[in-house]
Amino acid sequence: MTRDIARHRNSLESLQQILQSIIDPLVVADPQGLIKQVNHATLELLSCEEKSLLGRPLADLFPEPPTLLTKASFSSALLRKRVTNLETFVRSCQGKRIAVLFSSSPVPGKNIEMGVVGIIKNIDELMTARLAREHALREAEEAHRRIDALLRSVADGLIVTDLSGKVLLHNQPAEQLLGTPGQPLFCSLLKALPDPTLSDTLPPFDITLPAKAGAPHRILQIHSSPVLDHRGSQTGMVSVLRDVTRERALEQIKSEFISTAAHELNSPLTSILGYSELLLDRELSDRFSEEQKRDFLEEILNRSESLSKIVDDLLNISRIESGKPIPLNLQPAALEPLIRKTVDGYQLTGKGHKFDVRLPQPDQRQVLVDLFRIQQVLENLLSNAVKYSPETGTIRIEGSFEPNFYKIQITDQGIGMTEEQLERIFDKFYRCDSSNTAVGGLGLGMSIVRQIVDGHQGRINVTSALGKGTCVTLRLPLADSEESAAAEQHRRTTS
Repeated sequence: MTRDIARHRNSLESLQQILQSIIDPLVVADPQGLIKQVNHATLELLSCEEKSLLGRPLADLFPEPPTLLTKASFSSALLRKRVTNLETFVRSCQGKRIAVLFSSSPVPGKNIEMGVVGIIKNIDELMTARLAREHALREAEEAHRRIDALLRSVADGLIVTDLSGKVLLHNQPAEQLLGTPGQPLFCSLLKALPDPTLSDTLPPFDITLPAKAGAPHRILQIHSSPVLDHRGSQTGMVSVLRDVTRERALEQIKSEFISTAAHELNSPLTSILGYSELLLDRELSDRFSEEQKRDFLEEILNRSESLSKIVDDLLNISRIESGKPIPLNLQPAALEPLIRKTVDGYQLTGKGHKFDVRLPQPDQRQVLVDLFRIQQVLENLLSNAVKYSPETGTIRIEGSFEPNFYKIQITDQGIGMTEEQLERIFDKFYRCDSSNTAVGGLGLGMSIVRQIVDGHQGRINVTSALGKGTCVTLRLPLADSEESAAAEQHRRTTS
C-alpha cells in the first residue's frame, strides 16, 4: 500500500513538472469541471495566484462562455470530444478581458484528478491587430465608397492616371465625352496630357477633340493636378475635363461684338462730327446751299437716332444680363394703327421694297401691350426683313385674331437662314453673318425682341429656308385673356 502511494505521489510530481515545463497556459480539470492543475504560464496570463484558481469551475474563467464551456455542458461536451482553437475570452483576476484560443482534450482512463486538459493560447495582441486591420479595411472600403460617390457626383469628366499614363479611375461624364479607355478619343486625350513629373503646377489648357460624323468638333478644358501619397510623393495625376465648346464660342462672339460695336458706334459718330464741323466752319459752310445744309442736319439727326438705338440696345442687354426685366408699361390698345405707322416709316425710307400689309377690320378687341416696346419689336423685325431682302422684294405683314392672342406675321423673300443660324437667332451677340461685307448690327436685336415678347407673356416663332426667306410670327395676349392677366401680374412683381 505504502509503495503504491509513493508511486502515485511520484507520478503526480512528475506530472506537475511536465505541466510547469509547457510554455502555453495549461489547465487541468477533473470530470466535474473543477480546476485541479495550472502551470506558471496560466498564472501569468490571468495574473492570479494558484490557490485562487484551484477548485474553481473551469467555466468561471470565461466571462462569455461558448456553449461547450458552460457548466451544464461540461461533462457532455468537453469530456466526450476534442476542442481545437475555439476563439473566446478569459477574464483575469483583475477583471481584464483577454482574447484566447482554447483547445482541450478529454483524458482517457479513470483518473479522478484529470478529466480534461486544456490549453489557453493568448491571442490578445493578434486580436488587436486583426481588429485594427478590419477597422483599416472598413475605412478603406468607406473611402472607396466616398471616392465612388464623388466620381459619380462630379458633373465634369474626371480621369486619374499613374506616372506612366495608365488610367486608374474615370467617371461616367468622362466616358460620355471620350468613350471608354482604348477608344480613339480617349487615347487622343491621354497623349495631350502633360507629363506629371515636369511641374508641380499644371496650368489649365484647351484641346480640340476631332469631330464625330455629323457633329461639330468639341473643345475641352483640361485642369490637371498631381496625386500625392501620405509621404508627399507623387503617384499620379488627376485631370478634370470641362466641355467649354459653348463658352469658347460665346467668347468669340463677344469679341466680335466688341469689334462690331466699336465700328457701329464709330461710323455714325464720324458722320456727325464731320457734318457738324462743316456747319460750324463759316468759311466752309458758306459754300453750301441752304438745302445742302438741311441735308447735313437730317444726316446728323439720322445718325444720332442710330446712336440712340445702339445705346438703348446696350442698356436693355445690360438689364437682361443683370437679371432685371425690361420695364414695361402695359395698357389695352389696338395694334393696327401702330403696325401701319411703323410700316409707313419704312416705306418712306425704303429702297424699293414692297410692303404688303393685311390687317383685320377694327373691332372691340384690344391687346395688353407696351406700345413703345412693341414698336421697338416691329422696327427690329422690319429692319431685319429690309436688310436681308433684295431691294425689289416683297415684305408681307399680316395681323389676325386668335383665341386669347393677336397674331402678327412678317414674311420676307430674303436670303433666309440655315438650321444652325435659326437655332442661335435669339442668342446675345450672335450675328448670322459677321463678315466684313455683312449688314450692320450688334447682334442684340432678336435677343431683346424675345425678352420684350416674353415680358408680355407672348410667343415668338421663327421659320426660315436658306435662299427663300424668313417668317417671324408674334402672338401677343388679348387684354381680357389669362395670358394678359399673367403679364400684368408679372409686370407688377418685377417693377
